[in-house]
Amino acid sequence: MLSAEDAGRYFYMVSLIMTVGTIVRLGVDNLTLKTIPEIKNSIENKSIYISACVLLIVILTVLVIPFLYFLSIEKIECYILIISIIPFACVNFFSIYYQSIGDVKRGLLYSSVIPQLLTLLFFFLFYLLEVGENVVICYVLGYMFIFVFLIFKFPLKFVRVCFGDIKNIVERATPFMVVSIIGILNANYPIFIISNKLPIENAAYYAIALKLATINVFVLSAVNSVIAPKFSEYYNNNNIIELSKIAKNTTRIMVLLSVPIFLLIFIFSSEILEIFGSEYDNEITVYCLKILALSQVINVSTGASSYLLQMTGFGKEYAKLFTINTLLSAICSYFMSIYFGLIGVVISIGIGIVALNVFSFFMVKQKLKIWMI
Repeated sequence: MLSAEDAGRYFYMVSLIMTVGTIVRLGVDNLTLKTIPEIKNSIENKSIYISACVLLIVILTVLVIPFLYFLSIEKIECYILIISIIPFACVNFFSIYYQSIGDVKRGLLYSSVIPQLLTLLFFFLFYLLEVGENVVICYVLGYMFIFVFLIFKFPLKFVRVCFGDIKNIVERATPFMVVSIIGILNANYPIFIISNKLPIENAAYYAIALKLATINVFVLSAVNSVIAPKFSEYYNNNNIIELSKIAKNTTRIMVLLSVPIFLLIFIFSSEILEIFGSEYDNEITVYCLKILALSQVINVSTGASSYLLQMTGFGKEYAKLFTINTLLSAICSYFMSIYFGLIGVVISIGIGIVALNVFSFFMVKQKLKIWMI
């Protein structure tokens, strides 16, 4: 079992990997969910599109690497971060591709389940071989193995890709780029603030509380991956009735599945945290878990508002809302960390989550005349 301090360092490094790995994808995730359904009948076009996206990730990674040396991390951690970017970014891109063609299970396996299992496997092997148990290295090795497997699995045609293909992707991904980058910053800025302003073990307390609180959001993510291409398809065909119907039905299903999980977490917070070790079962972490769980159940209750806006041509409007919300939440979290510690950061995050989803909910009503419930 990792100590809270070691776990805090692990979560900090994983947050860096996720942030940089998202930046180099430049918004192609949401673009893929929108584009693949449009070219699903052309194997050649799909192959060129996927190849162009992979090349774009590689090019952006090369451009980003020099800036990583300015991060305030140890040299070995910087090297680990550098070698992790392309595997992490490409595996998550391939996962999105599978979700865009309706194979959600496979997509989630490659991006979430298998990496975690491989991390545990490598950690166990390192422990048996007595070569040290660096969890971050195990995490990166897991993604590298999946990356190599998927590169050989996909029919990539790099020689068929021209500069115009990459340029076209960049231009079309621009509306999604801001949302994707701000989205990953929104998910990880708390870890960065906590790790730099508070003792590192607080990063572990926050990360554990967040992972438990967002168990119900896994339902939202899975459903979003299925319905996002449907949103685009119905909107492009001007089938607003079906669009409204699927939006409402999915919200009701998500609420039905999420509320029991929320109640379980809220009532038995202390007992659940004790599973991770006695040092996690403290008053501050319990309050953090309850605040985050409440904000996340409100998130689920507003449905897939953000995806609906992005898939129906209102990506720029949502990007502005998301950017403003993230900046305000980050600024508030920074000052709250100074005066109120971890609880202050979590309260700011919770308010930010609720505000974003409520505004998105009413934006859908204003722009599309659709109630999500």
